[in-house]
Amino acid sequence: MSDKIRLEILTGPWKGKIFSFTGPTAFVIGRAEDAHCRLAEDPFVSRHHLVIEIAAPLARARDLGSINGFLLNGTRIGGLKPEGAPPEGVAEAGLKDGDELQVGETGIRIRFEGATRTDGPSHRFEAPVLPGYEILRQLGAGHLGRVYLARRERDGRRFAIKAVQPRRAAAGDAMHRLEREIRLLRELRHENIVAYEEHGLSGAELCLVMEYADGGSLQDRLAAAGGRLAPEEALPILRDAARGLAAAHERGIVHRDLKPGNILLSGAPPARRAKIADLGLAKSFRTAGVSGLTLLGDVGGSYGYMPREQVLNFRNVTPAADVFALAATLYVALSGRMIYDLKGATSALALVLDGKTIPAAARGLGPPGLCDLLDEALCLDPTRRPADGAVFLRRLEAVMEPAAD
Repeated sequence: MSDKIRLEILTGPWKGKIFSFTGPTAFVIGRAEDAHCRLAEDPFVSRHHLVIEIAAPLARARDLGSINGFLLNGTRIGGLKPEGAPPEGVAEAGLKDGDELQVGETGIRIRFEGATRTDGPSHRFEAPVLPGYEILRQLGAGHLGRVYLARRERDGRRFAIKAVQPRRAAAGDAMHRLEREIRLLRELRHENIVAYEEHGLSGAELCLVMEYADGGSLQDRLAAAGGRLAPEEALPILRDAARGLAAAHERGIVHRDLKPGNILLSGAPPARRAKIADLGLAKSFRTAGVSGLTLLGDVGGSYGYMPREQVLNFRNVTPAADVFALAATLYVALSGRMIYDLKGATSALALVLDGKTIPAAARGLGPPGLCDLLDEALCLDPTRRPADGAVFLRRLEAVMEPAAD
């Protein structure tokens, strides 16, 4: 049986309704028109009150900075303190089969089918064993698994190997869909995209063998530079990323997790080249593919680069979502500040849903014309942004040309 999670509405205006999910979903509850479960007449519910993040067999509930919070099996989580100050930290809780939520007047029971939900991996992970490769060291760990530096024995070349945690990534038929998606990505060869070399199994883990970029990530470079880069350094990096993005979009692939940590650097200036990495979250928007692999909370660091439609309709985002993320990355690289006003924010996800970004001109970004491009690319309405990576690339190159004269 495939992993499935059901939300059974027990009380309130939606009583008797059942929502079923097999793929990653952010199910928003609130009074706003864009909420998936709209409770417009409930005086105890905020505009964007609660999100239930689902990636079967995992799920959790996350308060969105609401006034009253929610009850989980009778225990209150989130909500404002009596004096009106926001709570400290993130108000969230993992969910298990049979849990009951209360949001205002609406009661919800959580049901899991096909798997038992756990709070994390059920076994201790060790370095993968992949024939033909020698693991040298671990490079890092992310929401999907761990990444290792490896040497290919037949020619000594170095590669990065990502070991994907199967229970968090996919199960059963979903793993087969993931493997088909990887075969598609192997065909996507471009100098500004980290290449997938091959894949194999190490026990129950899926191992992706990828090109190794020796210059670290843009996130690393920003940290080393104090949080921001001069335009003459940042713009060529983002131009390279836009070139890779344009190539992916031309093949019908949407990345959906662009951010400084997923732009890798190879070589050193002036020959340094930037490459888009972690296309493991990609999906073909022309054909049905793997719909996604992670809970939103697992990519919490991505909230500052994520457009609203990606939360509300994760499976069906278009290239315009990547354009938003790329523009947000450039904005951060040049200013050292996020696109949102974080002062007084009760929830990062609530900021994404509100969609109110700080205009680029308020951050003093240049050269001339760049502010207009960034503001357009960060528009709440995806139809008003540059349509895809190729359009954004042309606009960015036009901005850069006067600076090069």
